[in-house]
Amino acid sequence: MTDDFLKRLETLAKPQFSSEGHRWHLRLALMSARRSSRLGYVLVLLPGLFLLGVLLKYWLGINLGLFDWMENEMSRLDQNPWTKWAAPLLLLAGPVVGLVLNLLALLHVGYDRREQEVLVRLKLRWPNLIVAGVCLLVLLVFLGYLLTENHAELQSLFFRLRAG
Repeated sequence: MTDDFLKRLETLAKPQFSSEGHRWHLRLALMSARRSSRLGYVLVLLPGLFLLGVLLKYWLGINLGLFDWMENEMSRLDQNPWTKWAAPLLLLAGPVVGLVLNLLALLHVGYDRREQEVLVRLKLRWPNLIVAGVCLLVLLVFLGYLLTENHAELQSLFFRLRAG
């Protein structure tokens, strides 16, 4: 019985592979998708808590002691010239790094030589998409705050540039 099976295996047609059909793939991930989503959660946690505290205290009028403590610590850091950059760095760099890590875990770039086209694929990994969305939302809120808080200064800057 084994001889019959071996003879049948020898008569099977072997698959032929063409080198033209192969694509060049580039995966831009620095770490696994699961690890990048977990790290993204950690990186966006402090800015997210800060924005939640701002929303609760200044918009809804609910004062929690945690946000007051965060405000006091950030103002204390802001008074020292050596640590003045720490609070903005913590609030902005975390979401930026989280967004980049999660987008790199989701994007796959390929090049098909035969078709002369670059293929960009976005993997639907929901934890990474959610973290990237939250990071982007946090960054947009901070950008909106910067633009509205400094509106008069930006307007005078544009006026001076236009006046030349």
